[in-house]
Amino acid sequence: MNKFLSNSNTFYFVSTDLNGNFTFVNDYFSKKYSFINSDFIGTNSLTTIAKEDWQIFIDVVEKCLKDPNSSFNVELRKPNKDNLYTWTHWEFKAKQNNLNQIIGIDCLGYDITDKKHYKNQVNELIQKSELILEKSLTGYWDLNVKNRSAITSETFQKMIGYTTEEFKFSLDSWMGLVVEEDLPIVLKALKEHYETKGKEPLNIEIRYKHKNGNHVWVICTGSVIEWDENNHPVRLVGVHIDITKRKLAEELLIRKDNLLNSFINSTPDLFFLKDENLKYIIANKALQELYQLSENEIIGKTDFDILPFEIAEICKVGDEKPLKDGGTVVREERNVLGKIVQTYKFPVVLENGSLGVGTYARDITELKKSEIEKINNYNFLRSVLNSSHEVVYIINRDYNIIEANSRAIKANRELFKVDSIINRSIFDFLPSDLRKNFKQYYDLAFDGYKHSKEVKIDWGTAFNYYEIDFYPIYNNDDNIDNIVISAKINSENILLREKLKQEVHEKELIANSFLLFEENERRKQAAELHDGIGQLLFATCLHLQNVKHSDDEELRKGVTLLKEAKAELNNITNNQTVFWSKETTLEQAIKNYFKRIEGANNIVINNEILKQYDEISISENNKLNYFRVLQAATQNSIKHSSASTITIRIVENKNFLTTMITDNGSGFDKRNIEKGMGLTNIENRVKIMNGRFKIFTKLNKGTIVAFQIPMNNENN
Repeated sequence: MNKFLSNSNTFYFVSTDLNGNFTFVNDYFSKKYSFINSDFIGTNSLTTIAKEDWQIFIDVVEKCLKDPNSSFNVELRKPNKDNLYTWTHWEFKAKQNNLNQIIGIDCLGYDITDKKHYKNQVNELIQKSELILEKSLTGYWDLNVKNRSAITSETFQKMIGYTTEEFKFSLDSWMGLVVEEDLPIVLKALKEHYETKGKEPLNIEIRYKHKNGNHVWVICTGSVIEWDENNHPVRLVGVHIDITKRKLAEELLIRKDNLLNSFINSTPDLFFLKDENLKYIIANKALQELYQLSENEIIGKTDFDILPFEIAEICKVGDEKPLKDGGTVVREERNVLGKIVQTYKFPVVLENGSLGVGTYARDITELKKSEIEKINNYNFLRSVLNSSHEVVYIINRDYNIIEANSRAIKANRELFKVDSIINRSIFDFLPSDLRKNFKQYYDLAFDGYKHSKEVKIDWGTAFNYYEIDFYPIYNNDDNIDNIVISAKINSENILLREKLKQEVHEKELIANSFLLFEENERRKQAAELHDGIGQLLFATCLHLQNVKHSDDEELRKGVTLLKEAKAELNNITNNQTVFWSKETTLEQAIKNYFKRIEGANNIVINNEILKQYDEISISENNKLNYFRVLQAATQNSIKHSSASTITIRIVENKNFLTTMITDNGSGFDKRNIEKGMGLTNIENRVKIMNGRFKIFTKLNKGTIVAFQIPMNNENN
C-alpha cells in the first residue's frame, strides 16, 4: 500500500515527525508544490498550509496523538503558483513503531478544489432560492430520509413559533410537531408519492403545533429529488404555505351557517328560499310540517309540484314581484290551512350570482282576531306606558313584544338600530347569558306570580345593572294573556364594586404570572450554568492538576484562575435562586443573603430591620417580588458604585413597609444615565406591589434607593 501511495499520481502521501517536520513526501506532492521548496525533507509542514488553517492542522494532530488507533479527516487550503489557494482533503493517522510508540503522523490527501467550487456555486444557488422563498413568505423544507436529518427555512420556523436554537429540527422531531389526527394524512400521502415514483403529487393540508399551543394550518407540497439504487427515496424538498387565516375564516363561515340553520329550523315561523326558477333550495322545519313533507321531498321542487294549481299560481305571482321590483314585499294572506299569515318576500343573491327569492311568514290569525280589541284599548294603554319613567314592554306567551313605551323604543333604536321592535322576540334584545333567568321569571309570572330580579346587562356600549319586574296581566276570564316587563337602572354602586373587584383580580393574575415566569427562567438559567459550565470548569481543574510538570508557574496560575471562575459561577447561580423555604422566614432569608454578599464581595452590610416581627407583614404574592427588588438594588450598589459600605433600613408602620438602601459609593448624575434592565425591573416589581419608588443620588456623594409598599392590611 505504501509503495502504491508513494508512486500515486492521484493521492498526496506525506509523513511528519512529532515536531511537524516532513520525514517523507511522495513524488506527486513534491512536484505539485515544488514552487514552495525543492526538498521538503526536514522542513516544517506548516510551510505548505495556508496560515488561516494552521490551527485546524494543529487540532487534528492533537486528536491523532490522543487516539493513535483512529484516523481523522480534515480540509486544508494550500497555496498555488497564482498566489491563490488549492483546497485539499486529508486523512491523518498517528504513526507507531514496533513498540507501539507514536513517532509521527501519516497523511493521505487529494485535491478537492473543483468540488469546492461546485459546492460554492450550489450554495450560492440555494441561497438565492432561499431568498426568493423567504421573500414570498413561503417556508421551504429539505429532508434526508436516510439519515433522518431536516433543514427548514426561517419562515417556516416563524410559522410555528420556534427558532433553530430553540428546536433541533430532524425528521423525527419535525413529525412530532404534526397534530396527531393529521399524521395518517401525511403518512398516506408519502406512501402514495413513493409508490408512484413521484407521479402522485405530495400536496396536503395539515396542522402543526405552534409553540404557543395553537394549531397552524399549512399546505405542504413537495417531491422526492433523489432515489437510491433500490428506488427508495433519499431526499425530499418542498414548501409550506400558511393558510391558517383562510382555515379560520372557513371554520367561522361553517359555524355561522350552522347557527343560521339552527335559528331557521328552531323558529315556528315559515322560512324558505327559492332559486331563479322558483325551485326550493331551503325549507325550514316549520314549512316541512305545514306541507307534511320531508326536506328531500321539497328541495328542488316548485310549488306546482307540491301544492294545488290555484294556490301555486298565487305563490308564483307573489314570488315574481320582489324579483321584478328588487325590494321587500310585505303582505297578509291565507296559507293552505286557511290561517292568516304575514309574509315578507325579498330578493336574494345566490352563490352562482343569480337572483332568488326568500320568504319569511308568521301566523297572525290570533293577532288579527284581537286586533279590534287592541285598537280600542291602544290609546289608553299608550298614554299609561309613556307616562312611566322606566323602560316598559308588554310580551305575549310566545315571548314576542306586542307593545312598548317610547323609552323602550328609543333605547332599542339607539342600541340595535332597529326601526320597530313590535312583534319581535324579546330575546332579540337580550344577551345570551340573561335569557335563561329571564325565561324562568317570565314563566313564573304566567303562573300568576309577580317577581323582581336584579341583573347586569351589556347592550351595545351600555353596561348597567337593571332591576327588572315581571307583572302578569289578566283578561276578563281571569286568565293571563300577557306579561308587563318594567326595567329601571340600578347600577352606580354595584358597577363600581364590580369594576374594582375585576381590576384587583386582573392585577393579581398579572403579578402572579410575571413572578412565576421570571422565577422559572432564573432557576432554568442557574441549573444550566451549574450543570454545564460549572461541571466543565471542575473537570478542567482536575485534568490540569494531574498533568505532568504541575510545578509549572503558569499552569498553577491557570488552575487558580479556573477555581476563581468556578467560585464566581457558584456565586451567580446562588443569586439566581431564592434563599427561603417553608422553614425560613423572609427576614431570615434577607439576613442570610446579606451575609453571603459580604463574604463574596469584601463589603460591609449594615441592616436595620426595625420593629421586629415574626415575619414582615406583606402578602405571600409580594414576598418574592420584595426580595428581588432588595436583591437588585443591592447588586447595583456592589457592581456600579464602588461602595465599601451598604446600609439597609426596613421600617414597618400601620399601613406601609418602607425600605431604603444607602451606599457610600460614587453616585451618578441622573440626567446623564439611561435606565437599564436593573432599574426597569425594580420599577416594574414595585408597581406590581402597588408601591412607590425613588432614587436619590449625587456624584461622589453616594446613592439612596427607596421604595414603599402597602402592608398586608385588608383596609388598604
